[in-house]
Amino acid sequence: MPARATLVVVLALLLPGCVRSLHPIYTDKTLTYEPAFLGSWVDREGETRLDIAASSDNDQPGAIKSFRVTYADKDHETANLLGHLARVGDLLVADLTISDENDLPKSDFAKSHLFPLHTFWILRRGDDGQTFTVRALDHDWLKKFVDEKPAAVAHYKTSDDIILTAPPEELQKFLLAHAKDEGMLTDAELFRRVKSAAAAAPTAPTAPTPPTSPSTPSPAAK
Repeated sequence: MPARATLVVVLALLLPGCVRSLHPIYTDKTLTYEPAFLGSWVDREGETRLDIAASSDNDQPGAIKSFRVTYADKDHETANLLGHLARVGDLLVADLTISDENDLPKSDFAKSHLFPLHTFWILRRGDDGQTFTVRALDHDWLKKFVDEKPAAVAHYKTSDDIILTAPPEELQKFLLAHAKDEGMLTDAELFRRVKSAAAAAPTAPTAPTPPTSPSTPSPAAK
């Protein structure tokens, strides 16, 4: 996928009306990891697919466990994302940012002009473990909110866009203070499981049985 297309997917915020942030929302104290999200999921219309796998370095000593998320839209355009989970109060929040540098410009000079931004999904697992819902910070709500209370949260605002610039601790406080405000979060998007992590994982090949040497007599021949 061309770098420009990948960035368009990320900047489109994956869900309509989401908000981008300069900083992640997680801290060391709030980081968590839930293997139940591993596997493949599709939305209600079957147009958006999420393939969620454990990061390859999760088992390394001292590693911060994370997810590799492949997002595919109805036109089969994909984006490779790095995901972390955080427990913010009673909310389970996924922090997503771009992960695959192979899709970025080859020039180091070009890369120096890019900055990875974060988006946040508020997740809720279904009781059966086969579904979960996604909600995000609503872009229009936030623009109106900071117009009325510009000092409430650190941000950068243009005529048609807004980027949060507050550090993680302040982002957490802001989310907890307003998550129940009408319109702060987008409508819930439902995803259902189509493949479990075990089914998605390739089966390890069985080692062939070494042939018996013809020069070695069998026990019966002794």
